[in-house]
Amino acid sequence: MTTDGYTIELREVSFGYGPEGPVVLKKLSGPIPARSITALLGPNGSGKTTLLHLLLGLLAHKEGDILVSGKALDDYSPRDMKRLIGLVPQEESIPFDLSVFEYVLLGRAPHLRLLALPKEEDFKIALNALETIGITPLRDRSLPSLSGGERQLVMIARVLTQESAILLLDEPTSHLDLANRRRVLQVMQLLRDMGKTVVFSTHDPNAAAGIADHVLMLRDGSILVAAPVREAFTTRNLSDTYGVEVEVIEMRNRPMVLPF
Repeated sequence: MTTDGYTIELREVSFGYGPEGPVVLKKLSGPIPARSITALLGPNGSGKTTLLHLLLGLLAHKEGDILVSGKALDDYSPRDMKRLIGLVPQEESIPFDLSVFEYVLLGRAPHLRLLALPKEEDFKIALNALETIGITPLRDRSLPSLSGGERQLVMIARVLTQESAILLLDEPTSHLDLANRRRVLQVMQLLRDMGKTVVFSTHDPNAAAGIADHVLMLRDGSILVAAPVREAFTTRNLSDTYGVEVEVIEMRNRPMVLPF
């Protein structure tokens, strides 16, 4: 599977839980450009995480199409999907007391035959991921001993070891202090510069403004705006997205959002 970026396109995608359940996502349409960072931006409950799960194939959309480089998501085999797209969740429950390196090595699972053990090349890829993310000193630490920021970086290293072309991150900076938040955002920029297609959800407009190239603004399960960040970040668009008045100013050649 190539590590070049992949373009994703949503075409009138709708989703609801159960045949009688309410529609959660409503006719979503818009592009997610290749080799770029796209932010799914909106308040809590707007459908960001659900959309990530649709992109990953964990949920099946009821209507419309999701295309990856022109090919319907449903046409990819489960094995190819695991190689193509990787997810960094908000939290992940690990049932074993694994070391950082053991956990990161799990990212090679989609590339191994059933019950096969990792080979030397797999170890090299995992070690390279630790080095790329800058967490090699954590190699022998146990996962439960890590801080929130360290754990987030380790989860990103595991997905990098998976060699996925598309990386999905669900609220990657939530609950992080300022230093770890900055570090995670820098790593996401690094992944984009490596040619990955990066998609992350956030309710923080300034996190999106700081690193995203493109943004999908969601509210109540609908996309209000799908556009490059500079075009999308207007006072009206953000006020409509959050339901409160905001002010958009320019700082260091990037928009910054201030509440009234």
